[in-house]
Amino acid sequence: MSMQYRNARAIALGGVLAAAALAVALVMPAARLLSADDGLVQGIALFALPLFAVLAVTGIPFYGVARALSIALTLTVAVSVIAWLLALFAVAGALSGSATAMALTVAVFALPALVLIGAGLFAMRLFKGATPVEDREPSPSLTPPRSRLPHR
Repeated sequence: MSMQYRNARAIALGGVLAAAALAVALVMPAARLLSADDGLVQGIALFALPLFAVLAVTGIPFYGVARALSIALTLTVAVSVIAWLLALFAVAGALSGSATAMALTVAVFALPALVLIGAGLFAMRLFKGATPVEDREPSPSLTPPRSRLPHR
């Protein structure tokens, strides 16, 4: 395993951890926007776009462009849906005076980050990164090999 491959893997891992920290930091500002008329779109944009950008940019050296974008999109959508549903239930629980509202409020902060870390590490394990240049098979020659048939 080359140093460049290990560096790309470390960058992808750092991106997952940074995105998890970003999710914790952005979940309440995004949840506050849900009360406005057009707040759903703004809240999802405030929460999802930075997560997607961090995951995509840091995943490109490890996965390659297409795979990094698809993995970043999948993780961002999953975490955004989880955060939105938890925020919705936490607000509904708080308005109804339920005792579980406090637990849901803690889950709003913790669960998206934990899901992002778990799914990000699972994606790194499931989808191997781009093969280092030194370990790749040589490309086949463009000229056809000599024929083994006898010449007439």
